[in-house]
Amino acid sequence: MKPSPEESARALSALVQRARGDTPAPIDTAALLRVVRQAPAVEAGWWSDFAASFDTRAVFTTCSAGAGASLAVAGWLAWDAWQNVLPWAQLLSDPTLFS
Repeated sequence: MKPSPEESARALSALVQRARGDTPAPIDTAALLRVVRQAPAVEAGWWSDFAASFDTRAVFTTCSAGAGASLAVAGWLAWDAWQNVLPWAQLLSDPTLFS
């Protein structure tokens, strides 16, 4: 059975009170700063992200093939749409139609 809204509110209130009483674990800031200073510098820029994403030839080939297939499907759909629109475009561009 689903608890009533009052029971849910009381349970939430008790949970919030218990969370407010909790103390966080102590943090050794000196050790944290030492680790951050010793960490190697990370290159900023898009090339490092790109190289990390496509680090193997198989991944790059697969993504290129997917992009090529998507381009082929988009081209085919555009050609099909153009074949359907072309007669209407020719009809509207006929100079004798509106004279």
